[in-house]
Amino acid sequence: MDQITHGADESTRLQAVQASVRTLAKTHDWFADAIRAAFDGYLVLGERFQRETMEFRESQRSPVRELLTRHLLTDPAAESVCVTCLVEGLCPIGLAERLAKHGRGKLPKALQRESAAAALAALDRGAIYQARDLPEKQGEAMAAEYRAAIAANTHSEYMRRVLVKPPETRDEPANPRSLDR
Repeated sequence: MDQITHGADESTRLQAVQASVRTLAKTHDWFADAIRAAFDGYLVLGERFQRETMEFRESQRSPVRELLTRHLLTDPAAESVCVTCLVEGLCPIGLAERLAKHGRGKLPKALQRESAAAALAALDRGAIYQARDLPEKQGEAMAAEYRAAIAANTHSEYMRRVLVKPPETRDEPANPRSLDR
């Protein structure tokens, strides 16, 4: 194997290692068992990653939801450092037009209140739609409802920026599929 891998391109070296591992697994039962056990551990890591990712998203969503419930798009308690959270979803056409006319400046209270209510509805709908335990039929119905609202020209797709204080912990869960440590 050293002769093949020394100076070979990455793909050739990887194929040589793969062939060597397969040969070892065929000749040594304990080695094959160890590989299977390692894969079981990988599956456990994958499940933990999914759970921690959902918890991380919820930890990000909670302050945004609380802020939108107070009819605000920017956290007044946040000092100079803010985290921008994007809320994507449907927005009534009239509101989207008024927001587009107003630009990126500070919104009047009534427009901010209306925009926050639409963002909160989009946030809650997105949380339901992205839930892992959502029945397939319900997901299809929600997607059809979304497309119908756009086709009927009553709503448009809209992305709102909500500024909140940075969370205490900002570490994302380690992805077992990543090559990063």
